[in-house]
Amino acid sequence: MNMTLDDKRLDAFRLTGDPEADKLVETILGTDQKQKLYMALRCKSWEEIKTSDIDDPLNDYFMIGNVLPDWAYEEEMEKATALFRSNGNEFLFMLGIVSLPYCYAAAKGAISLYYTEKIRKNTDARLLETTAFIVEIMKPDAFRKNGTGFLALKQLRIRHAMARYYLKNINAINELNEKPINQEDMAGTNLAFAYMAIRAMPKIGVRIPKDSANSYMHFWAVVSHLMGIEEELLPKTMIEAFHLEKKISERQFRSNREGKELTKQLIGHYKTNIPNIATVQLIRPMIRYMVGDKVAGTIGLKNNTLCDPMGRLMGLLPLFKRLVFPPFQSFESIVKQIEARLQILAKA
Repeated sequence: MNMTLDDKRLDAFRLTGDPEADKLVETILGTDQKQKLYMALRCKSWEEIKTSDIDDPLNDYFMIGNVLPDWAYEEEMEKATALFRSNGNEFLFMLGIVSLPYCYAAAKGAISLYYTEKIRKNTDARLLETTAFIVEIMKPDAFRKNGTGFLALKQLRIRHAMARYYLKNINAINELNEKPINQEDMAGTNLAFAYMAIRAMPKIGVRIPKDSANSYMHFWAVVSHLMGIEEELLPKTMIEAFHLEKKISERQFRSNREGKELTKQLIGHYKTNIPNIATVQLIRPMIRYMVGDKVAGTIGLKNNTLCDPMGRLMGLLPLFKRLVFPPFQSFESIVKQIEARLQILAKA
C-alpha cells in the first residue's frame, strides 16, 4: 500500500471503476449474450461455468487469471479464514451493525448504494447476497486450485460493473462527476468489512490477537486485489489500514440523505427479520455504540453520550449479548442456512 496517498491521487482513483469488468459488461449487455451473463452469475461452481455454454470474451474472463498474487501468503490466509469460521456469528453481526452503517457514512458512496438498492428494490435480498459472498470466500478451500472463492470474486466484479453501467443513467450519479463504485469507494468498503469489524470486536467482548488481526487484513488485501482494486489501496496490516481508513473517512464522511435512508432500511430489516424483543429495542443504540458518535451522527442516529442511559447500557453488551445474538452456530450450520435462504430467494 502507498502510505503517502494524497488527495490528488485519491481523487484520480474516484474516476476509475474496474476497467476489465466494465469493458466486458459494456460489450455484452448490448448483445444476445446478455442472458448468458446472467446465467454465469447464477453458477455455483466452476463445473457449472464450464457447461454453461458461454462464449468469449465472457468465458475467457471467468477462466483466466484465477491465481493468487505473488505476495500472498497462503498460511496467513488460512489463519484469517479459520478466525472467521471460529467466530462466524460475531463477524456476521459486525457486517450489519458496523460494516454497512460505516459504508453509509461516506456521502458520495452512499448515493451509489442508495440507487443500487432502488434498482434492486429488495434490501433483504441484497443483504443476504452480501452475507453469502463473505461466507463463500471464507470456506477452507476457497482460494486453492479451482476454489469457488475465485468464482465468487469474478461474479462480484461483474455485478459491480453492471451497477456502474445502469447507474450512469441516473442524474444524481452524473452530478458527482466520478465513477460510481470507484476504486476509493471499493477500498473503503473492504476496510469496513475487515478493519472496522476487527476494531469493533472488543466492544462485544471478543479479543483478536494482533497477529490474527494482521492475518485477516492480509487476507482482505488479497481479496481486494482479486476484485481489481489497485495495489496502492491494499492495506496488508492493521497499521496500514488505520492510515487508509483515516484518510478516506476524513475525505468522504459527511451527513447525507441517502445514508440515513439506507440506515433506516437496515434497521427495518433487523426489526422485521429478527423478531427478538431485545433486538427491536436495542438496535439503534447498539449501532450507535458500535460505530461511534461520528459515524452515528452522519447516518442520522442520535449521538451516543455519557448522558444517554441506553448508551451507557451498551457498555455492558458483552454481558448480555446472548440476549441479542442468535444461538451459537457452527460455520457449517451458517453455510447451510444461507444456502437454504438463497434457494427460497431464487424461487421467489
